[in-house]
Amino acid sequence: CPKAHWACNGQTQSLHDTAYKLDAAIRNKLPISHRIGPDPASIDAAMIGGIVANNASGMCCGVAQNTYHTMADMKIILADGTVLDTADEESRKSFMRTHASVANAVSDLAREVQADQQLTARIKAKYKIKNTVGYSLNALVDFPPDDPITIIKHLMVGSEGTLGFISNVTYNTVREVHHKVSGTQRHKHSSTLLSRACCCLPCWLLARLKSMFHFTFQHGYQSRQP
Repeated sequence: CPKAHWACNGQTQSLHDTAYKLDAAIRNKLPISHRIGPDPASIDAAMIGGIVANNASGMCCGVAQNTYHTMADMKIILADGTVLDTADEESRKSFMRTHASVANAVSDLAREVQADQQLTARIKAKYKIKNTVGYSLNALVDFPPDDPITIIKHLMVGSEGTLGFISNVTYNTVREVHHKVSGTQRHKHSSTLLSRACCCLPCWLLARLKSMFHFTFQHGYQSRQP
């Protein structure tokens, strides 16, 4: 696995190699006890580039600490061989000159989406919750249309290689909490509370849940019979 180069600037760690394994990145913590936000279940095998391209997140990072919200910059290699480094001003200017049609198309798309209040509200609602399927369309409503490179940078999250190759990613890190605890609390009226909670569910959902549990338990019991 190629070695990643770490650059510490306040609370920022720069990962200069997307082929770097995430578990190695976490093991090599900086003294300031910060880490990147995403914590996918595939942490033992996941590569940084794959985490960005698949928008992999995890149980702890939720939405606020996923790649989309904690990424600072990235280096993108497009299909025609053009390299766009969003952290480099000269690279950004060069892209705007050589790929003006692409930049203008992205800006026009963002304007069209933002002009539609109903569509904008729907996109914002969808991405307030964990939404890791497909392109990060919220980039079209989160950033001004006159900043197409920032929109492109965020559209790359979850693009799965269809828009370009991500060779370099810089994350804004989050603070690592070293002391954690989890537990289960029992309530003396737990059965009553559960019944009330079930009453809030639609009848069709309850029917499906009962059917699912009945099949699971019956199948599991039969599979254990000699």
